[in-house]
Amino acid sequence: MKKTLPLLILMALSLQTIAQKHSIGLKSGINWANANTGDLIKNTSGRKGLNAGLSYRYRINNNINAGAEMLYSQKGFQTDLNYVDADGNAATIDMEFNYDYLSLPLKVGFEKGNTISTFVNIGVVPSILLHAETLTPAIIGLAEASTVDVTENVAQFDFAGLAEFGVNFQLPGSFALSTSVAYQHSFTTVTTSEYFRGQRINHYGLSLSLGVNYLF
Repeated sequence: MKKTLPLLILMALSLQTIAQKHSIGLKSGINWANANTGDLIKNTSGRKGLNAGLSYRYRINNNINAGAEMLYSQKGFQTDLNYVDADGNAATIDMEFNYDYLSLPLKVGFEKGNTISTFVNIGVVPSILLHAETLTPAIIGLAEASTVDVTENVAQFDFAGLAEFGVNFQLPGSFALSTSVAYQHSFTTVTTSEYFRGQRINHYGLSLSLGVNYLF
């Protein structure tokens, strides 16, 4: 019995380690998105939007992990629209270009630590367009506010690269908290033959996320 007890303890620890190679979770955060528009649109500013959804991670060994996510992600940008008002004065309004996606980040990376661990990931992000619209505010005396649905005209698929850094915090039991900051840049353009034909508009931006994960 004395000889078998250490063996049983070792087996229990080994099983616990194996059992916690997987994690599933919920995550939510903020996108600070913008777009490279070349010579098409000058002086763009970012859109602050939501990213939220499900995550899965597999810890291949003590240091290497791979993962996938399914996220609702809001991207886009704003630009100044200059005009002359009814009194002949120069004025400016903000015109918004909004794009909402179902994103499927696929990642692989390096992780170090146990109770508190840091990780660095790289990956790709294929995304399917859910909705796109252009918002123009009212111009007093000249035009009413308008929202134009351009979902059918915009490219229906986006493909981006990703780099991510984050920290995991092991909680008592089988749960962990994670926080991360990630940068994305699209390789593809949202433009088509029906939407800014002959031009390129590429998404880029940062996201800050917080998640809770169940380890098993």
